[in-house]
Amino acid sequence: MLLLVSALDIVRASRSCKQAAARVAELYFRIGESFGLGWLRHHAERLPADSHWQKLAADAVIEELYAHQKGITLNIVNGRSGRKGGGLKPDEALAEWTESHGAAVNQTRTMLAELEAAESVDLSMLAVASRHLAAVAQSG
Repeated sequence: MLLLVSALDIVRASRSCKQAAARVAELYFRIGESFGLGWLRHHAERLPADSHWQKLAADAVIEELYAHQKGITLNIVNGRSGRKGGGLKPDEALAEWTESHGAAVNQTRTMLAELEAAESVDLSMLAVASRHLAAVAQSG
């Protein structure tokens, strides 16, 4: 059921770039793995919610993380930087895009490694991670 949450984003992305949904889905999930988006969402879901507002804030971070995953996917398949990713295999397209966005990607991965090494993850940490990922998604 968790994978179905991404289905609409994948279908919309595949239609917008006129590419096969299976190819876009493979790229979408590779991006999720590469940036630890599932791990981040998992920790956002597990945050203690002592109030309605805390629950809303955690849900907002989760939605943002899905949006960043879709945004990076669209940047790659639409070729918003470098060579158009349409003719490449998903792994190749992601690698090429990652290389062309080296500084932002490396900075984000360093921050994510710090999060993974932390004893616990809180909402402020997830908000910062989301902000870094937004910058990466918008860098196309």
